[in-house]
Amino acid sequence: MVSDLLIEIDESEVMLPFPTVIDLYRFLRRFRPHHGGIQQSLEEAVALYSLALSTRGDKIFEVGTRSGGSAFIMAYALMQKDRARGYVQTVDISPNVNDSDELEPLMKYMEVTSARFGPALAQNELSFEEGCRLVHLDGDHKKESVIEDLYAIADSGFYGQVVVHDAGNAGVLEAVMSVVGEREGASAAILTQPTSEFSGQLLVQFGKALAFPSGAESSSGR
Repeated sequence: MVSDLLIEIDESEVMLPFPTVIDLYRFLRRFRPHHGGIQQSLEEAVALYSLALSTRGDKIFEVGTRSGGSAFIMAYALMQKDRARGYVQTVDISPNVNDSDELEPLMKYMEVTSARFGPALAQNELSFEEGCRLVHLDGDHKKESVIEDLYAIADSGFYGQVVVHDAGNAGVLEAVMSVVGEREGASAAILTQPTSEFSGQLLVQFGKALAFPSGAESSSGR
């Protein structure tokens, strides 16, 4: 059962102060007419923005740029944190992004030949720098691919959180359950509930266990 492995995070875990939510909402309204790639629901955007704001690292890595919507949200969070050295490194086999003069200094796009995390790293000799503690995974959604991606992230020495998009996809969910059940030191939770196959977010932690509401139990690796 899914409930045996994953729990739903209390909304207070990703709750933003009301003025911050309003600021994010205004950002989304301002960017959507010109950057149609911002397709996340407000709930998903708030969750991703909250994690990007709270990450201790200066850099965020993303697999699956597509139109750049999630990258814009994470870059905007870095801008609010005034991280002069921070940026979002996002890779895709066929990115289709409308550039933003405002966020351009915080964005690094890279076209790759594989939608998988491991080959994308190897192809471009990329590695996790000391300042990366957050990864957004929205690439190949087949179960085998997501498993390979998560293991590639963990095996690279990454210590932090991975947001896995499309929690409503059975292959994505099964992949996360498989890795969390087998990988030592891994834990996971439902970040936002899916309303379709193409929505919802899972949060996977490698290293220190996720913080959960009092009395709740998380899934953790053996």
